[in-house]
Amino acid sequence: MSRVSKQFSAIVTASRASARTVTNSAGTLTTKASGEWALDYDPSALTVRGLIVEEQRTNIIHWSTDTTSWTQAEITQDGTVTAPDGSTVPIWLASVNALSHRLTRTGTGGAAGNTTHAPSIFVHIPSGSDVVGVRLRARATGDGQTASVTVAGSGAGATFTFASAGPFGAGAPAAIVAGDFRSEYWGNGWHRIWYASALSTTTTAASQLDISFTCTATENAAGTANTRAAFWQGQLEQGAFASSPIITTGAAAATRLADSLTVGTMNPWFNATEGTMYAEFMLSSASATASQYAIQLGSTSAEYLSIYREFSSGRLVGRVMSGAVSQAFLYGTAASTSANVTIKGALGYKANDFGFSGNGEAGSTDVSGLVPVGLTSSGLGQSSYTTTVTLNGWLRKLIYYPARKTNAELVTLTT
Repeated sequence: MSRVSKQFSAIVTASRASARTVTNSAGTLTTKASGEWALDYDPSALTVRGLIVEEQRTNIIHWSTDTTSWTQAEITQDGTVTAPDGSTVPIWLASVNALSHRLTRTGTGGAAGNTTHAPSIFVHIPSGSDVVGVRLRARATGDGQTASVTVAGSGAGATFTFASAGPFGAGAPAAIVAGDFRSEYWGNGWHRIWYASALSTTTTAASQLDISFTCTATENAAGTANTRAAFWQGQLEQGAFASSPIITTGAAAATRLADSLTVGTMNPWFNATEGTMYAEFMLSSASATASQYAIQLGSTSAEYLSIYREFSSGRLVGRVMSGAVSQAFLYGTAASTSANVTIKGALGYKANDFGFSGNGEAGSTDVSGLVPVGLTSSGLGQSSYTTTVTLNGWLRKLIYYPARKTNAELVTLTT
């Protein structure tokens, strides 16, 4: 087979039907237009993460980045700081004679409160601040969930540690635990905190986000001249993890539609008889409810080749389907599929000769089975035949070889 040289964009189609945010090489959050490639960088290390591929999400919180448009209780503006998108945002000072220091923002009525939501906020603790506690609360009308967070230090060195949960209301949800909470450093002294929880036991819609901060372990405590903090990009979305920032600029919710990367033709590069595909990727969150596909070559659910993280076991899997029958289901024993780590998988296929390796493991083989037929498309970071199965992470490298690599070569590829 002769080599054919083409630009990546001439082969792969990006078809996200909305704008989205990514972090650029300088660590600044920027916006990509509808259908534009979304290469994302680590906001702290400034290293390339890869092409980001996420499911559709909606942020119901209005004026998400402009806390001057939020309801303010017992706080005053005291200086400014540069936000992750390069804008200037206020630092808030707790009133010394007040007992509740809070920012509150309502939103468009969202999904049912008895489904899992991910409230999130970016926090900056200025140098010299005596803030030791932040509370992140999300509501579904009268019901809701509160995460009380212990703060230590400031700027890049600040730490945010889950302390306790505070579900409330007549339809109060179950209390969250430490494993439901996350703190992520975004560079320049900014940290993003979030948790995953139902907001009610009823179907009352998610509706509000509020943030409070304090200089003592008690929420209702008078502030001092040093009780200062900045907040940016409040987000309340239905889902089991906080997705990339979805900015709202007025009194309306905003939706980021699903990223979609596909290859609509299998010619001239695909070998239907034998081949090897390699995927290198990272997950933004390891799902407990849906498998996360790095690559799938296929046509329907009856015919495909795929590499994915299996949600039920957490294993990295190589799967071959033909005639609606599983021909090979291969996986390693210790290949890590945790969030925010590089994952490597290689699947070799040939009739009665299948092999798979993940992250340098010896992997597994199957010496009996058919190769799929009639494959017509490729899904990158998603299934090839449905848009409802998404990676929710970053594609770092994809390689296709029109020949079955040996099992030893599969190990070398993924090491």
